[in-house]
Amino acid sequence: MSAHWSSIQENTAVLGIRILYCIHQLTGRRVFQIALFPVVACYWLALPRVRRVSRDYLRHLHAAYPECPAPSAANSLRHVFRFADTILDKLLAAAGHFSKEDLEVTGAEELNADPRGVILVTAHTGCTEAGRALLGHFTGRRVRILTHTQHARTFNTILERLHPGFNDACMQVGDITPAAALALKDSIDRGDFIVIAGDRTPIHSMAEQPVPFLGEDALLPTGAYILGTILQAPVWTMICTRSSDGHARYRFAFEKLWEPHPVKRSQRAELFGRIARAYAGALARTLRECPYDWFNFFDFWDKEQKK
Repeated sequence: MSAHWSSIQENTAVLGIRILYCIHQLTGRRVFQIALFPVVACYWLALPRVRRVSRDYLRHLHAAYPECPAPSAANSLRHVFRFADTILDKLLAAAGHFSKEDLEVTGAEELNADPRGVILVTAHTGCTEAGRALLGHFTGRRVRILTHTQHARTFNTILERLHPGFNDACMQVGDITPAAALALKDSIDRGDFIVIAGDRTPIHSMAEQPVPFLGEDALLPTGAYILGTILQAPVWTMICTRSSDGHARYRFAFEKLWEPHPVKRSQRAELFGRIARAYAGALARTLRECPYDWFNFFDFWDKEQKK
């Protein structure tokens, strides 16, 4: 049985990230990418697990959408390079280098017009840090991030050094005590956004359901939907990808998944599965347009974990 994603420690060298960040600051994006490529190539060659899971994802995507990239070695390397290049944007977002003009927002008109607090279900795509930095500026609302960052302490330390307080809005998914739940209820009552990933299940969590995704069942978490029914908050997707717009760098797409209403206990499992399938469909459609933008480098369709 392969390891749970949360137990796979990040392969991040603080010194290396700092050097590459300095290269960008001194020379710009093009020279940074030239310097980055051999680093990524060595990383890709040295880690067979990364190659395997990248090609497995591309295989699923290509089978579902034949026009998408084939699961070749070259496309896998391109996939990993996109991830590494996006790390720079995460650092730039934390350092305050993104502006409204760098982001394209679609589907948010109804969301902005609704004063209620909202659960935003995101994914490990694009640069969500840019949205974290600017979402409040777009809407004037506070943002609370429910996350699992224990496996990425080194990288989050770097973000915090670039922007002290950047991670203050984060709350560990495993740390949701009764007091924390009350704080989340207060956030919803104030009209805040609560952001939680919908494509990774926290370790030891049983809040998950098998959902068809890119042609095969995968276990997707239902925690966001459970939280939505408990707090009676609308549930939306917020999926970030590279923008095809010539001016914006990233696109944030919003889509409503659920409008709150009372749900009987006997109907909850079916409801959570239905919302999870809607989320999986929205994510799949997004990846069809932006195939290199999904950064879940673990055994996503692991059959042993399903057992």
